[in-house]
Amino acid sequence: DNKMRFFLSLFVCFLTFAKYLSEKSDDIIKVTLSEGDCSNKVENGDIVSFFHKGYSMHTSPPQLFDQTQPNEPLRIQTGVRSLLTGLEMGIIGMCLGEVRKITVPPQLAFDDKSFPFKRKPVPDGTTIMYEVELLHIEKMDGIATQVSSQVSFGFLMENWMSISFLVVVGYLFTPVLFSLMKSNKNEVNQKSQPI
Repeated sequence: DNKMRFFLSLFVCFLTFAKYLSEKSDDIIKVTLSEGDCSNKVENGDIVSFFHKGYSMHTSPPQLFDQTQPNEPLRIQTGVRSLLTGLEMGIIGMCLGEVRKITVPPQLAFDDKSFPFKRKPVPDGTTIMYEVELLHIEKMDGIATQVSSQVSFGFLMENWMSISFLVVVGYLFTPVLFSLMKSNKNEVNQKSQPI
């Protein structure tokens, strides 16, 4: 009985967590400005090189606050949290040579609680927009699985309070669900017995 309750709690937490992740990724707006070679797309764990310009959407017109230098592209590995969460999510799936506009909400940019900033280049609550030109993709097939598991573990560690809360709530409310299921089962059994 307790094992079933525990696994049901974990299942409820998993569904809530999956919904949370899908809502987070839906906040990013990706617009292709120039097509690329889609036979080669960015995947988690790849090393990529790109030019970018970052704009604060806090002002009208948007104000440039960050950009790569000419002839000096930024080179990073995806999946190891070396970029803003929203920017990295926007780069995943880009095609080689593509130019993409990525609009990132504050909670996935400089207001991201899991990514500490000593100084923010934009005010709190600012949506940012990046124009990214993808120049090079280096596939890291052997490392991709390892990086993916490190990111998942890192995400769990950074959000342990929220996840713990969900587990406790699920564990506490599971007896209510079981009692409802038992009462429904008893009603069905009573109705099916001849009088």
